[in-house]
Amino acid sequence: MRLVAAPVDVHINEIARDSLAMFVVHAERAVQQLTLTEPEVGALLSMMNGTGIEPGSAHHLALWLEDALEYGLAEEWDIDGTNLQWRIEAMHPFDVAVLAMTLRAAWNVSGRFDGNPMAAARALGLLPATTPSAP
Repeated sequence: MRLVAAPVDVHINEIARDSLAMFVVHAERAVQQLTLTEPEVGALLSMMNGTGIEPGSAHHLALWLEDALEYGLAEEWDIDGTNLQWRIEAMHPFDVAVLAMTLRAAWNVSGRFDGNPMAAARALGLLPATTPSAP
């Protein structure tokens, strides 16, 4: 949707609201389709700690992962790092951007979860919600 193509009687706020709503729907779909394990999310969060990733640089996520794997990230988290890298490389660019921005968001809101970015990632939908243990 291009703003210049909007009919004259449509307000720019409506177009912006609808565009944002469309983005949210597709971003939620992208997150729901991810099949990451808890150790993979932990590794990605560890890798993302302190990075300045933005939507425009999210396409570098697989390259950053490759670098982190050289420094032992896969061994630290007991993951198949090469497989995770291939899966990220195979993702649609929008899905990679959503993954990267969700990981960044987990760090940004981790204070609401006692400083635990994994709990924040779970709340943001990167992992299934935990269920209480049975007595």
